[in-house]
Amino acid sequence: NEDNPTLGRCLQGDFSGPLGGGNCSLWVGEGLGLSAALPARWAYARCPDVDECRLGLARCHLRASCLNTPLSYECHCQRGYQGDGVTYCNRTCLEDCGHGVCSGPPDFTCVCDLGWTSDLPPPTPAPGPPVPRGSR
Repeated sequence: NEDNPTLGRCLQGDFSGPLGGGNCSLWVGEGLGLSAALPARWAYARCPDVDECRLGLARCHLRASCLNTPLSYECHCQRGYQGDGVTYCNRTCLEDCGHGVCSGPPDFTCVCDLGWTSDLPPPTPAPGPPVPRGSR
């Protein structure tokens, strides 16, 4: 349909028929389980781009955002996380701690240098919280 081109009648091949020959109505009817008589509501020389992100077809990590591209999609970890965006997004120290060091896994909080304290509350468990900086 016009909202989801993956439900259209687009087959590999050209205007003379499907790749490898055969009858389009057989491919559509038997292969896809659709009636060839139903209108696709679009007609293009090539299948239109599918927005996998908008249609919920993308396989991104829970802590990643999806970016549609012309032929596919990309997954990018949220701020404060690093990884491939698909199988993992590991937490990292968001910024330089300034007068402190990053504690590393699993909390990734700033540990203030001797003589410095933080005036910010500890990070919340929500994804991508800001990491407190050390202050005097």
